[in-house]
Amino acid sequence: EFRSAAFQFRPGANSQSAIVFELPGAALTATPQPAQKKHRLHASLFAVVKDPNGDIVDRFGQDFLYQVPDDQLAGIQATPIDYKHAFNLPAGHYNVESVLLDREANRASTSTVEFDSPSAKGVGLSSVMLVARADPLTGEPDADDPLQFQGRELVPMLSGSLKASAQPLLYFVVYPDKSIQETPRIRVQFFVNGEELAQKQDELPPPDSSGAIPVVVNAVTRPGNCEIKITASQGFHTTTRSVTYTVAAQ
Repeated sequence: EFRSAAFQFRPGANSQSAIVFELPGAALTATPQPAQKKHRLHASLFAVVKDPNGDIVDRFGQDFLYQVPDDQLAGIQATPIDYKHAFNLPAGHYNVESVLLDREANRASTSTVEFDSPSAKGVGLSSVMLVARADPLTGEPDADDPLQFQGRELVPMLSGSLKASAQPLLYFVVYPDKSIQETPRIRVQFFVNGEELAQKQDELPPPDSSGAIPVVVNAVTRPGNCEIKITASQGFHTTTRSVTYTVAAQ
């Protein structure tokens, strides 16, 4: 009962990928501790990344142990627990196999995610993602963390289903090709139920010190099956990525 997804950044010979996990607080067993007026929740996550030959090229894990005061339990259970892991991989096709253990209930769930680490020529473009939350950073900024933006920790939305009242943001990163003199541009196309509702084009600002241009735009919230298509262009090179999701009726 948990979600996982892979996102790509910095495409190239050794591109960056980020795996994001969403653990539902309500699905974890809360063990009462009457003497302390608390409940204990305890989950453990383990994952391995395998290349096309089935060899393990990365492994990681995290332990989540919470001692929650009784009056805060409902709030904790209503909020997903998020975890991310970023790494660099050569171009190719990969699998992430993960297991989530609920240690209080002695049960487990598994998940497998397939993704491609792309090679790139010309202008580069990251995965396009909806943002569920933008939490303030609790530590020092990490230049190698692709999901940090302007002092915030971006949490991607993994469900793909939005309420009619949602006002989501869209996040992606453009990577200009230093060998091309022209300034990169983007075209944003909004589709609902296959019909293009709007389109806009913009010239991008200069890249940051890492050579990246992070971009945040508002997403379409019309009821139906939605798609946002992003095309980055620089000189004669173009790269296109998209994200799909559904918006509930009023």
